[in-house]
Amino acid sequence: MAVLSCIKAVGYPDFIPQTQTEGAVALGYCYHSGRQPKAGIYNSNDICLVADIRIYNEEKLQKEFNFSSPEEAFEKAYLKWGGKCADHINEDFSAVVFDKKKKEGMDYS
Repeated sequence: MAVLSCIKAVGYPDFIPQTQTEGAVALGYCYHSGRQPKAGIYNSNDICLVADIRIYNEEKLQKEFNFSSPEEAFEKAYLKWGGKCADHINEDFSAVVFDKKKKEGMDYS
């Protein structure tokens, strides 16, 4: 949270922070107030993730599991395929996942 507060303090007042805190872990991103955010935060009982995702095989993934956002699709893929989830998704993405049960984070960039 301190990093996001710092961004505004050092001369970026037009950036809007979005954060999610899980115990001692905080995930977040900033976006310019004049633009729509391209990233998103998804939080479930199992994981918390922040990601910027464009999915190209959405129809195929909808046959595997239901989802309503790219972030939720990544969460469901992670829960189904674990660390190999990115191998099953045709997309441009960058994501950070915090697995609440394992208490560990993964970077998919």
